[in-house]
Amino acid sequence: MGGSKYNTPAKYTSKLEDFIEEFELCDIWRTQNVDSRLYTWRQRTPLIQCRLDFWLISNFLSSSVNKTSIVPSIKTDHSLIKLTLSGENFSKRGPGFWKFNSGLLTDKNYVDIVKNTLSECNNKYHNLENKNLKWDTIKSEIRGATVKYSKYKNMKLRERESNLKKRQDEIQKTLSCTYLDKDINNLLVELDTVKEDLEQIVNNQTRGANIRSHAEHCEGNERNSKYFLSLEKRNYKNKCINKLVVNDIEIVSQEKILNEERHFYENLYASKKDPDKYSGDSNFFDLNFIPKLTDLEKDICDADISESEPHMYNTDKETC
Repeated sequence: MGGSKYNTPAKYTSKLEDFIEEFELCDIWRTQNVDSRLYTWRQRTPLIQCRLDFWLISNFLSSSVNKTSIVPSIKTDHSLIKLTLSGENFSKRGPGFWKFNSGLLTDKNYVDIVKNTLSECNNKYHNLENKNLKWDTIKSEIRGATVKYSKYKNMKLRERESNLKKRQDEIQKTLSCTYLDKDINNLLVELDTVKEDLEQIVNNQTRGANIRSHAEHCEGNERNSKYFLSLEKRNYKNKCINKLVVNDIEIVSQEKILNEERHFYENLYASKKDPDKYSGDSNFFDLNFIPKLTDLEKDICDADISESEPHMYNTDKETC
């Protein structure tokens, strides 16, 4: 990449800084060598020295860099730049949390899949006496069917988007080498249709990125999908721990970080009292001591779930 703050025209430095800020990058050699001054290109007559070659990497990856250096080279007037990354930070991660897409509730095919799954589970687990276990098993079956259908639907959507972009490119090329004739109107109409379909796909993607990024305010075309995708990416970075300092020792290995987190929360939530010396209320687990629902409360709990039910009990938005 070109340019450095040192021996670089001001206008290029300004553009480079804007580029680095926009894409959340960092000049990792300068970050690790704040007070050093080395050059990667040199002209003898007149003597001009610049650092024209350097690594620009994502801020997110900066903690994974073990070493960056500038070393001499041969057969060129440029020096070599070397970057060493820590392999421990790129260990395979788990699948993460699965989040249900509420848009599936308006998909008739998905609704039919859930109904069929419920019917199959009713026949499959009719001998299961433990109702809690039966309900958890049914939810697991529904989750599996939902994930499978979501993957299939996303695959079809990606295929459709790819085909639309391919067709758009074909029409553009055809229009570029087609003389004005009666068929050009049909191509223009088809091009508009393809663009509308692609725009609808992009709008859906933007809406999803908006939800996942937890953006508080969104008005029409105020921000494009790039804004929300960047916001979503930033939120993901904030959730990840790439470096942890424990007892003045820096830990970068993902496995060691997870072990330290587990150890921390095990100690945090561990009981500080000896169960053998517990002198609490012995009547806590007495069946006669546990409060019971009234008949009215029982009828409300047994009633069918309605769309407006949450608003019946939580009128204050802060407590919803």
